[in-house]
Amino acid sequence: MASARLLPLFLQLFRLRHRYFSTRSRALYERYAQALGVVLALFGLVLVERPTLLAAPLLHFAGPASGWQSNAVVACAYLLVVALWARVHRDFVRGAAHTGFVRISLHGRRLAPMLDMALLLASLAPFAIPFGIAAWQLGELADWAALILLALMTVALARGVCFGIGRASLLRQAMALIVLVFAGAAGPRAGAVAQLGAAALLMLDLMLPVAAPAAGRHAANASGVLRGPGWLFLLTLQWQALLRRHLHVVLPRIGVALALHAAALYMISVLGKRDEAAGFLAVAGCLSAYAMSGLYYAFWSARQPLQSYLLSLPRGETKVLVAEHLLALGIGVIVFGAVALGARPLLADAPALVALATRIAAQSLLLLPLLGLPILQRHRHGTPCKVALTVAAILLIHE
Repeated sequence: MASARLLPLFLQLFRLRHRYFSTRSRALYERYAQALGVVLALFGLVLVERPTLLAAPLLHFAGPASGWQSNAVVACAYLLVVALWARVHRDFVRGAAHTGFVRISLHGRRLAPMLDMALLLASLAPFAIPFGIAAWQLGELADWAALILLALMTVALARGVCFGIGRASLLRQAMALIVLVFAGAAGPRAGAVAQLGAAALLMLDLMLPVAAPAAGRHAANASGVLRGPGWLFLLTLQWQALLRRHLHVVLPRIGVALALHAAALYMISVLGKRDEAAGFLAVAGCLSAYAMSGLYYAFWSARQPLQSYLLSLPRGETKVLVAEHLLALGIGVIVFGAVALGARPLLADAPALVALATRIAAQSLLLLPLLGLPILQRHRHGTPCKVALTVAAILLIHE
Protein backbone atom coordinates (compact mmCIF):
# COMPACT_ATOMS: atom_id res chain seq x y z
CA MET A 1 0.00 0.00 0.00
CA ALA A 2 2.78 2.41 0.85
CA SER A 3 4.42 1.76 -2.52
CA ALA A 4 1.14 2.40 -4.30
CA ARG A 5 0.80 5.76 -2.53
CA LEU A 6 4.34 6.73 -3.50
CA LEU A 7 3.88 5.86 -7.18
CA PRO A 8 2.13 9.15 -8.20
CA LEU A 9 4.79 11.16 -6.38
CA PHE A 10 7.55 9.14 -8.03
CA LEU A 11 6.06 9.68 -11.50
CA GLN A 12 5.66 13.39 -10.92
CA LEU A 13 9.24 13.80 -9.73
CA PHE A 14 10.49 11.63 -12.58
CA ARG A 15 8.70 13.82 -15.14
CA LEU A 16 10.23 16.91 -13.55
CA ARG A 17 13.77 15.53 -13.62
CA HIS A 18 13.36 14.02 -17.07
CA ARG A 19 12.21 17.38 -18.40
CA TYR A 20 15.35 18.96 -16.98
CA PHE A 21 17.47 16.18 -18.48
CA SER A 22 15.83 16.57 -21.90
CA THR A 23 16.18 20.36 -21.92
CA ARG A 24 19.84 20.36 -21.00
CA SER A 25 20.68 17.49 -23.37
CA ARG A 26 18.89 19.20 -26.25
CA ALA A 27 20.87 22.38 -25.64
CA LEU A 28 24.08 20.34 -25.70
CA TYR A 29 23.16 18.59 -28.94
CA GLU A 30 22.23 21.88 -30.62
CA ARG A 31 25.78 23.12 -30.03
CA TYR A 32 27.09 20.21 -32.10
CA ALA A 33 24.21 20.04 -34.58
CA GLN A 34 26.37 21.01 -37.55
CA ALA A 35 29.05 18.42 -36.74
CA LEU A 36 26.38 15.76 -36.20
CA GLY A 37 24.84 16.69 -39.55
CA VAL A 38 28.18 16.20 -41.32
CA VAL A 39 28.70 12.81 -39.64
CA LEU A 40 25.22 11.64 -40.59
CA ALA A 41 25.70 12.84 -44.17
CA LEU A 42 28.92 10.84 -44.44
CA PHE A 43 27.92 7.66 -42.63
CA GLY A 44 24.11 7.70 -42.50
CA LEU A 45 23.63 5.76 -45.73
CA VAL A 46 26.15 3.11 -44.62
CA LEU A 47 24.25 2.61 -41.36
CA VAL A 48 20.97 2.30 -43.25
CA GLU A 49 22.43 -0.35 -45.54
CA ARG A 50 24.23 -2.19 -42.72
CA PRO A 51 22.55 -1.42 -39.39
CA THR A 52 24.48 -4.24 -37.75
CA LEU A 53 27.52 -1.92 -37.69
CA LEU A 54 25.91 -0.16 -34.73
CA ALA A 55 25.92 -3.45 -32.83
CA ALA A 56 29.39 -4.60 -33.98
CA PRO A 57 30.98 -4.50 -30.47
CA LEU A 58 28.07 -6.51 -29.05
CA LEU A 59 27.98 -9.03 -31.88
CA HIS A 60 31.72 -9.53 -31.48
CA PHE A 61 31.08 -11.32 -28.18
CA ALA A 62 27.95 -13.04 -29.45
CA GLY A 63 29.70 -14.56 -32.45
CA PRO A 64 32.38 -17.24 -32.69
CA ALA A 65 34.93 -17.29 -29.90
CA SER A 66 37.79 -14.84 -30.44
CA GLY A 67 41.16 -14.43 -28.81
CA TRP A 68 41.39 -12.64 -25.51
CA GLN A 69 43.45 -9.84 -27.08
CA SER A 70 40.72 -8.83 -29.52
CA ASN A 71 38.09 -9.30 -26.81
CA ALA A 72 39.99 -6.94 -24.51
CA VAL A 73 40.37 -4.27 -27.20
CA VAL A 74 36.69 -4.37 -28.20
CA ALA A 75 35.44 -4.46 -24.59
CA CYS A 76 37.63 -1.56 -23.47
CA ALA A 77 36.69 0.52 -26.53
CA TYR A 78 32.98 -0.08 -25.94
CA LEU A 79 33.19 0.67 -22.22
CA LEU A 80 35.16 3.84 -22.97
CA VAL A 81 32.29 5.02 -25.17
CA VAL A 82 29.83 4.25 -22.36
CA ALA A 83 31.97 6.10 -19.82
CA LEU A 84 32.29 9.17 -22.05
CA TRP A 85 28.55 9.20 -22.74
CA ALA A 86 27.77 8.97 -19.04
CA ARG A 87 30.35 11.65 -18.18
CA VAL A 88 28.90 14.07 -20.73
CA HIS A 89 25.37 13.60 -19.31
CA ARG A 90 26.39 13.28 -15.66
CA ASP A 91 25.21 16.68 -14.49
CA PHE A 92 21.95 16.28 -16.40
CA VAL A 93 21.28 12.87 -14.82
CA ARG A 94 22.01 14.14 -11.33
CA GLY A 95 19.43 16.87 -11.81
CA ALA A 96 19.19 20.44 -10.63
CA ALA A 97 19.13 21.79 -7.08
CA HIS A 98 15.67 20.39 -6.37
CA THR A 99 17.14 16.87 -6.20
CA GLY A 100 18.75 17.83 -2.88
CA PHE A 101 15.34 18.78 -1.54
CA VAL A 102 13.95 15.40 -2.60
CA ARG A 103 16.68 13.58 -0.67
CA ILE A 104 15.84 15.35 2.61
CA SER A 105 12.07 15.19 2.16
CA LEU A 106 9.75 12.77 3.95
CA HIS A 107 10.06 9.90 1.47
CA GLY A 108 13.35 10.98 -0.07
CA ARG A 109 15.28 8.08 1.36
CA ARG A 110 13.22 5.68 -0.74
CA LEU A 111 12.50 7.85 -3.76
CA ALA A 112 15.93 9.34 -4.43
CA PRO A 113 17.73 6.07 -5.36
CA MET A 114 14.83 5.00 -7.58
CA LEU A 115 14.76 8.37 -9.32
CA ASP A 116 18.51 8.26 -9.87
CA MET A 117 18.31 4.81 -11.45
CA ALA A 118 15.30 5.76 -13.58
CA LEU A 119 17.07 8.86 -14.93
CA LEU A 120 20.22 6.83 -15.55
CA LEU A 121 18.29 4.27 -17.60
CA ALA A 122 16.58 7.10 -19.51
CA SER A 123 19.96 8.62 -20.34
CA LEU A 124 21.12 5.26 -21.74
CA ALA A 125 18.14 4.97 -24.09
CA PRO A 126 20.28 5.39 -27.28
CA PHE A 127 22.16 2.21 -26.34
CA ALA A 128 18.89 0.30 -26.70
CA ILE A 129 19.28 0.54 -30.50
CA PRO A 130 22.50 -1.51 -30.80
CA PHE A 131 21.28 -3.93 -28.12
CA GLY A 132 18.01 -4.40 -30.02
CA ILE A 133 19.88 -5.06 -33.27
CA ALA A 134 22.17 -7.53 -31.52
CA ALA A 135 19.22 -9.33 -29.89
CA TRP A 136 17.63 -9.70 -33.33
CA GLN A 137 20.75 -11.54 -34.53
CA LEU A 138 21.13 -13.89 -31.56
CA GLY A 139 20.24 -17.53 -31.38
CA GLU A 140 22.20 -19.61 -28.87
CA LEU A 141 22.15 -19.33 -25.09
CA ALA A 142 25.85 -18.44 -24.96
CA ASP A 143 25.21 -15.41 -27.17
CA TRP A 144 22.40 -14.22 -24.89
CA ALA A 145 24.61 -14.61 -21.83
CA ALA A 146 27.24 -12.30 -23.31
CA LEU A 147 24.58 -9.74 -24.29
CA ILE A 148 23.01 -9.77 -20.81
CA LEU A 149 26.41 -9.31 -19.20
CA LEU A 150 27.24 -6.41 -21.53
CA ALA A 151 23.91 -4.72 -20.78
CA LEU A 152 24.48 -4.90 -17.02
CA MET A 153 28.09 -3.75 -17.42
CA THR A 154 26.81 -0.75 -19.37
CA VAL A 155 24.37 0.25 -16.62
CA ALA A 156 26.86 -0.42 -13.81
CA LEU A 157 29.64 1.60 -15.44
CA ALA A 158 27.33 4.50 -16.25
CA ARG A 159 26.04 4.55 -12.68
CA GLY A 160 29.58 4.59 -11.35
CA VAL A 161 30.51 7.52 -13.61
CA CYS A 162 27.40 9.52 -12.74
CA PHE A 163 27.03 8.85 -9.01
CA GLY A 164 30.41 7.54 -7.87
CA ILE A 165 31.64 4.01 -7.34
CA GLY A 166 32.77 2.13 -4.27
CA ARG A 167 35.61 -0.35 -4.08
CA ALA A 168 33.30 -3.36 -3.96
CA SER A 169 31.42 -2.21 -7.07
CA LEU A 170 34.68 -1.53 -8.85
CA LEU A 171 35.90 -5.03 -8.01
CA ARG A 172 32.68 -6.61 -9.33
CA GLN A 173 32.91 -4.66 -12.57
CA ALA A 174 36.56 -5.66 -13.00
CA MET A 175 35.61 -9.33 -12.46
CA ALA A 176 32.82 -9.01 -15.03
CA LEU A 177 35.27 -7.53 -17.56
CA ILE A 178 37.72 -10.39 -16.98
CA VAL A 179 34.94 -12.95 -17.46
CA LEU A 180 33.80 -11.22 -20.64
CA VAL A 181 37.31 -11.19 -22.09
CA PHE A 182 38.29 -14.78 -21.23
CA ALA A 183 34.90 -16.56 -21.44
CA GLY A 184 35.50 -17.65 -25.02
CA ALA A 185 38.54 -19.71 -24.03
CA ALA A 186 36.45 -21.82 -21.62
CA GLY A 187 34.08 -23.14 -24.27
CA PRO A 188 30.46 -22.20 -25.07
CA ARG A 189 28.72 -23.78 -22.08
CA ALA A 190 31.30 -22.96 -19.41
CA GLY A 191 31.68 -19.46 -20.80
CA ALA A 192 27.91 -18.88 -20.72
CA VAL A 193 27.72 -20.09 -17.11
CA ALA A 194 30.57 -17.77 -16.10
CA GLN A 195 28.97 -14.82 -17.88
CA LEU A 196 25.58 -15.42 -16.26
CA GLY A 197 27.28 -15.67 -12.85
CA ALA A 198 29.06 -12.35 -13.41
CA ALA A 199 25.77 -10.85 -14.58
CA ALA A 200 24.09 -12.01 -11.36
CA LEU A 201 26.80 -10.30 -9.30
CA LEU A 202 26.31 -7.08 -11.24
CA MET A 203 22.54 -7.30 -10.77
CA LEU A 204 23.03 -7.59 -7.01
CA ASP A 205 25.41 -4.65 -7.14
CA LEU A 206 22.86 -2.50 -8.98
CA MET A 207 20.24 -3.32 -6.33
CA LEU A 208 22.48 -1.92 -3.59
CA PRO A 209 22.52 1.83 -2.85
CA VAL A 210 25.22 3.92 -4.44
CA ALA A 211 28.39 3.90 -2.34
CA ALA A 212 30.18 7.19 -1.87
CA PRO A 213 33.75 7.25 -3.21
CA ALA A 214 36.59 6.92 -0.77
CA ALA A 215 37.48 10.27 0.76
CA GLY A 216 41.20 9.72 1.28
CA ARG A 217 42.99 11.47 -1.53
CA HIS A 218 40.23 13.99 -2.24
CA ALA A 219 39.86 14.92 1.40
CA ALA A 220 43.57 15.66 1.63
CA ASN A 221 43.23 18.13 -1.25
CA ALA A 222 39.82 19.45 -0.23
CA SER A 223 41.17 22.96 0.33
CA GLY A 224 42.09 23.19 -3.34
CA VAL A 225 45.07 25.45 -2.59
CA LEU A 226 47.33 25.89 -5.60
CA ARG A 227 50.85 27.13 -5.03
CA GLY A 228 53.21 28.68 -7.51
CA PRO A 229 54.02 32.10 -8.93
CA GLY A 230 52.24 33.91 -11.72
CA TRP A 231 51.68 31.96 -14.93
CA LEU A 232 52.47 28.63 -13.30
CA PHE A 233 49.55 29.18 -10.93
CA LEU A 234 47.16 29.99 -13.80
CA LEU A 235 48.33 27.04 -15.90
CA THR A 236 47.89 24.69 -12.93
CA LEU A 237 44.43 26.12 -12.28
CA GLN A 238 43.33 25.56 -15.88
CA TRP A 239 44.85 22.08 -15.98
CA GLN A 240 43.01 21.00 -12.85
CA ALA A 241 39.78 22.44 -14.25
CA LEU A 242 40.19 20.28 -17.35
CA LEU A 243 41.02 17.13 -15.39
CA ARG A 244 38.29 17.43 -12.76
CA ARG A 245 35.39 18.86 -14.73
CA HIS A 246 36.01 18.53 -18.45
CA LEU A 247 38.02 15.37 -18.98
CA HIS A 248 35.21 14.07 -21.20
CA VAL A 249 35.83 17.08 -23.46
CA VAL A 250 39.62 16.69 -23.58
CA LEU A 251 39.98 12.96 -24.24
CA PRO A 252 37.69 12.66 -27.31
CA ARG A 253 39.32 15.64 -28.99
CA ILE A 254 42.80 14.31 -28.42
CA GLY A 255 41.63 10.92 -29.65
CA VAL A 256 40.15 12.45 -32.83
CA ALA A 257 43.38 14.36 -33.48
CA LEU A 258 45.50 11.23 -33.09
CA ALA A 259 43.10 9.20 -35.24
CA LEU A 260 43.27 11.76 -38.07
CA HIS A 261 47.06 11.69 -38.08
CA ALA A 262 47.08 7.90 -37.86
CA ALA A 263 44.76 7.72 -40.89
CA ALA A 264 47.02 10.08 -42.85
CA LEU A 265 50.14 8.09 -41.99
CA TYR A 266 48.33 4.88 -42.92
CA MET A 267 47.45 6.27 -46.33
CA ILE A 268 51.06 7.39 -46.89
CA SER A 269 53.09 4.52 -45.46
CA VAL A 270 50.84 1.47 -45.93
CA LEU A 271 48.80 2.31 -49.03
CA GLY A 272 51.73 4.07 -50.67
CA LYS A 273 50.07 7.45 -51.35
CA ARG A 274 53.37 9.30 -51.01
CA ASP A 275 52.78 11.67 -53.92
CA GLU A 276 49.75 13.06 -52.08
CA ALA A 277 51.51 13.10 -48.69
CA ALA A 278 51.39 16.89 -48.35
CA GLY A 279 47.63 16.93 -48.87
CA PHE A 280 46.93 14.14 -46.39
CA LEU A 281 49.18 15.70 -43.75
CA ALA A 282 47.70 19.17 -44.23
CA VAL A 283 44.14 17.89 -43.92
CA ALA A 284 44.99 15.81 -40.84
CA GLY A 285 46.88 18.65 -39.16
CA CYS A 286 44.24 21.35 -39.72
CA LEU A 287 41.34 19.08 -38.81
CA SER A 288 43.21 18.07 -35.67
CA ALA A 289 43.60 21.74 -34.72
CA TYR A 290 39.88 22.22 -35.38
CA ALA A 291 39.02 19.27 -33.14
CA MET A 292 41.24 20.47 -30.30
CA SER A 293 39.84 24.00 -30.53
CA GLY A 294 36.90 22.61 -28.57
CA LEU A 295 39.14 22.83 -25.50
CA TYR A 296 38.49 26.57 -25.43
CA TYR A 297 34.82 26.03 -24.72
CA ALA A 298 35.82 23.92 -21.71
CA PHE A 299 38.07 26.78 -20.57
CA TRP A 300 35.21 29.24 -20.98
CA SER A 301 32.84 27.04 -18.96
CA ALA A 302 35.44 26.60 -16.21
CA ARG A 303 36.01 30.34 -15.69
CA GLN A 304 32.37 31.44 -15.72
CA PRO A 305 32.03 31.22 -11.89
CA LEU A 306 35.14 33.44 -11.62
CA GLN A 307 34.07 35.99 -14.23
CA SER A 308 33.06 38.75 -11.79
CA TYR A 309 36.22 38.24 -9.76
CA LEU A 310 38.43 38.34 -12.86
CA LEU A 311 36.84 41.60 -14.03
CA SER A 312 37.68 43.18 -10.69
CA LEU A 313 41.40 42.46 -11.14
CA PRO A 314 43.79 44.47 -13.32
CA ARG A 315 43.96 42.59 -16.64
CA GLY A 316 42.67 39.50 -14.82
CA GLU A 317 40.61 38.13 -17.72
CA THR A 318 43.41 38.81 -20.20
CA LYS A 319 45.91 36.86 -18.13
CA VAL A 320 43.54 33.91 -17.86
CA LEU A 321 42.95 33.97 -21.63
CA VAL A 322 46.69 33.91 -22.26
CA ALA A 323 47.07 31.00 -19.84
CA GLU A 324 44.32 29.13 -21.69
CA HIS A 325 46.11 29.62 -25.02
CA LEU A 326 49.41 28.46 -23.52
CA LEU A 327 47.84 25.31 -22.08
CA ALA A 328 45.99 24.53 -25.32
CA LEU A 329 49.20 24.99 -27.28
CA GLY A 330 51.03 22.78 -24.78
CA ILE A 331 48.50 19.98 -25.30
CA GLY A 332 48.75 20.51 -29.06
CA VAL A 333 52.55 20.29 -28.94
CA ILE A 334 52.30 16.99 -27.05
CA VAL A 335 49.83 15.57 -29.59
CA PHE A 336 51.75 16.73 -32.66
CA GLY A 337 55.04 15.67 -31.07
CA ALA A 338 53.66 12.17 -30.52
CA VAL A 339 52.61 12.11 -34.18
CA ALA A 340 56.07 13.22 -35.32
CA LEU A 341 57.71 10.50 -33.23
CA GLY A 342 55.30 7.90 -34.57
CA ALA A 343 55.97 8.98 -38.15
CA ARG A 344 59.72 8.37 -37.91
CA PRO A 345 59.65 4.54 -37.91
CA LEU A 346 56.85 4.44 -40.50
CA LEU A 347 58.68 6.78 -42.87
CA ALA A 348 62.24 5.79 -42.00
CA ASP A 349 63.10 5.26 -45.68
CA ALA A 350 61.94 8.76 -46.60
CA PRO A 351 63.52 11.42 -44.36
CA ALA A 352 62.09 14.16 -46.59
CA LEU A 353 58.57 13.02 -45.68
CA VAL A 354 59.46 13.08 -41.97
CA ALA A 355 60.66 16.67 -42.34
CA LEU A 356 57.49 17.50 -44.29
CA ALA A 357 55.27 15.99 -41.58
CA THR A 358 57.12 17.95 -38.88
CA ARG A 359 56.79 21.23 -40.81
CA ILE A 360 53.09 20.75 -41.52
CA ALA A 361 52.46 19.80 -37.88
CA ALA A 362 54.12 23.04 -36.72
CA GLN A 363 52.12 25.10 -39.24
CA SER A 364 48.87 23.41 -38.25
CA LEU A 365 49.58 24.14 -34.61
CA LEU A 366 49.53 27.88 -35.38
CA LEU A 367 45.88 27.48 -36.40
CA LEU A 368 44.86 26.37 -32.89
CA PRO A 369 45.03 29.76 -31.09
CA LEU A 370 43.33 31.41 -34.06
CA LEU A 371 40.37 29.03 -33.77
CA GLY A 372 40.32 29.67 -30.03
CA LEU A 373 39.75 33.42 -30.25
CA PRO A 374 36.87 34.47 -27.96
CA ILE A 375 35.02 36.18 -30.82
CA LEU A 376 34.88 32.86 -32.68
CA GLN A 377 34.08 30.76 -29.64
CA ARG A 378 31.06 32.74 -28.51
CA HIS A 379 29.73 34.19 -31.78
CA ARG A 380 26.47 32.81 -33.13
CA HIS A 381 28.16 32.07 -36.47
CA GLY A 382 31.43 30.98 -34.90
CA THR A 383 31.32 27.41 -36.21
CA PRO A 384 30.99 28.34 -39.92
CA CYS A 385 33.81 30.88 -39.48
CA LYS A 386 36.02 28.22 -37.89
CA VAL A 387 35.26 25.82 -40.75
CA ALA A 388 36.15 28.52 -43.30
CA LEU A 389 39.43 29.27 -41.51
CA THR A 390 40.28 25.57 -41.37
CA VAL A 391 39.64 25.10 -45.10
CA ALA A 392 41.73 28.21 -45.87
CA ALA A 393 44.55 26.89 -43.70
CA ILE A 394 44.47 23.52 -45.52
CA LEU A 395 44.78 25.27 -48.88
CA LEU A 396 47.60 27.55 -47.71
CA ILE A 397 49.62 24.77 -46.06
CA HIS A 398 49.12 22.40 -49.00
CA GLU A 399 50.51 24.96 -51.43
